[in-house]
Amino acid sequence: GDSGKTPKTDKNFATFSSVAPDTRTTMSPTGVFKWEAGDRIFVKDDKGEWQLSENTPTSETATFDFIVPGKFSASKNYTVYYAGNSAGPGKVHIEKTQFQRAPNNANHVGQAGDCGWGVATAATGAAADRVDFIFKIDHKAAFLKFTPYCGNNKLLNGDKVKLTNIEIFSDNDIAGNYFTLDPANDQITGGIAKDTLINLLFTGEGDGFPIPAVATSEANACYVVILPGTHTLRVRFRIKDLETVTTGYVTKEYPAFNYAANTVYNMPSELTVKDYSPIYYMWDAKRPYWFRHEWNKEGYVYGIDQPTHSGGHGDEYPGASGSGDNRYYNTDIGDVGEGTHGTFNPASPQHVPNANEMSWYVMYGDPHWDEELWTAMGHIHSGGVWIKKKANISGFRSDLAADNETDMRTTNKSFSNTEVPNDRYKHLFLSEKPNYFYLPAFGQYDGEWFHHISGSGYYWTSSACPWGGETAYYLNFGGGGIAVESGSRARGNLAIPFE
Repeated sequence: GDSGKTPKTDKNFATFSSVAPDTRTTMSPTGVFKWEAGDRIFVKDDKGEWQLSENTPTSETATFDFIVPGKFSASKNYTVYYAGNSAGPGKVHIEKTQFQRAPNNANHVGQAGDCGWGVATAATGAAADRVDFIFKIDHKAAFLKFTPYCGNNKLLNGDKVKLTNIEIFSDNDIAGNYFTLDPANDQITGGIAKDTLINLLFTGEGDGFPIPAVATSEANACYVVILPGTHTLRVRFRIKDLETVTTGYVTKEYPAFNYAANTVYNMPSELTVKDYSPIYYMWDAKRPYWFRHEWNKEGYVYGIDQPTHSGGHGDEYPGASGSGDNRYYNTDIGDVGEGTHGTFNPASPQHVPNANEMSWYVMYGDPHWDEELWTAMGHIHSGGVWIKKKANISGFRSDLAADNETDMRTTNKSFSNTEVPNDRYKHLFLSEKPNYFYLPAFGQYDGEWFHHISGSGYYWTSSACPWGGETAYYLNFGGGGIAVESGSRARGNLAIPFE
């Protein structure tokens, strides 16, 4: 046929053929887009009315011939719109909740908000005998690819540990409904119900994706659709230990970057998870609570030695074998006094805070609860509190409590603070964290029993409590609040210098 021919005018439809290979919409692992079942296109006909293609692919394909009703004879060029999940032509939703069925599979991006347009030109040569127009879609969303891995802590590589979802927070809008496709200005504009958070959920078999020790696309590559533009992103990877049913987050931050349309970005996805070795003490004891009965000792016996799960017990707790146990709390100090051993002694270079100091941390330390993931004693845990360093607490002092009038060392008083943000939108940014320190929720030993790991933290002060009854002050926190109060010296708490 002749190379400049105008499409036939006598029929009430036109065939629009997509060209391979980078057209739409499912991304293969190499980032190549394909059409998938259910995809449709919109084109404005000669009357200026939107027409929706009548046919759709039945399976994934690189090219497809769409049949669009209407008259298309007035021009050699028509703009073809691909609007993914949208309700209508020229409109698109970028979903705030996106669903991925399988690792390394991006079939969901069309549902999640992939969209675009391209100019269809009249077919020429041999192609003109088969189809009327040829087009190629320019994608107008941006795409993030994550391949999370953890090389510093092998507990995360276990087959019972799964990545269950990814939360992406931005400093501006990355999702929303009814965005307008605007070819004239080459952008997506407008939108309502916009959101700065996108949550990618995994909906396939099993409980989530594995976390290998090195980046492995086949194992767990995850794809997210976002609105293009300059965004500062904070990404929280939610991880679950199926054995202990513990969940927690590893957070990564990505500085301001211009995410361009039609581009797949490989996001750095190394997850670093800290391993702790908590040591618990009775108040002002000479030796740790589980001295010679540690969880990692040779010949460990469950039910005798140190328990590591909440609800676990160990018969060799301090004092169980009678008096003279140097793991037992100090009974020589009465109702008023400071500790004398190790970190309990305020004169030692590294010592725990006294009761007054602890009250300043509680009331003015801007405590933030955080379900960050960490490991201890061979298990995955989460939860802890960020507290301002004393240099950043105005008026901080050791001689008086946070009311500036009570000396808790000689007058019994407790302080509590329930203003502890436990909101995923209010987590501290990396830039803020140098002004704070982190205390994990290591739980507590009470006699032979272990309680509250991942739920609460208990940290000794150096101060006996004037209330009497062989009590001492300690810091106690959880997701709902933080306090310094008195309790039995026999409990097994942490005894660490802060900051």
